[in-house]
Amino acid sequence: MKRLIVALSILILTSCGFTYTVTDVKTDTILDSLTKEQRVKLKLGEVEQRVYEDTVPAASCPGMIYKFTLYNVKSATDGVYEMNLTYIEAEDGVDKSFKSSGRWSVVNGIPSDSTAIVYKLIDFDTTADAMNLLYNDSSLTFLTKDLELIKSSLNYTLPIK
Repeated sequence: MKRLIVALSILILTSCGFTYTVTDVKTDTILDSLTKEQRVKLKLGEVEQRVYEDTVPAASCPGMIYKFTLYNVKSATDGVYEMNLTYIEAEDGVDKSFKSSGRWSVVNGIPSDSTAIVYKLIDFDTTADAMNLLYNDSSLTFLTKDLELIKSSLNYTLPIK
């Protein structure tokens, strides 16, 4: 009888849209934010991880070190990301670091190139602005909020590591 009650409880919860974590996939990272299907594929080794990192120019300090780690199921056009951002010599000559995470998805086309692939990164912190990065096989380049290239002679591109 107890088994029947437990089975019915599980059936009711899952049919009402209740979400739960796959317990046999152990991670303590942003990967826990993948969908249930993606986490099952993670267990099967089908999740890709890519890291993009470099120093980009900044107005208020010598530069900012961006490190994006993107996760996605193979062949998917969305996933989750982690970002580590360090402002070099930000406060009294001391570096200041921040971490954030969220979801990313593909947007097709920019004003100057309809075939361009853009990764739109949306932070889990809903007060943060979305970031747009132009995808290239070996790098990501920062774009403006209007999906335009930054007009500067400075380098705003992060190579894949």
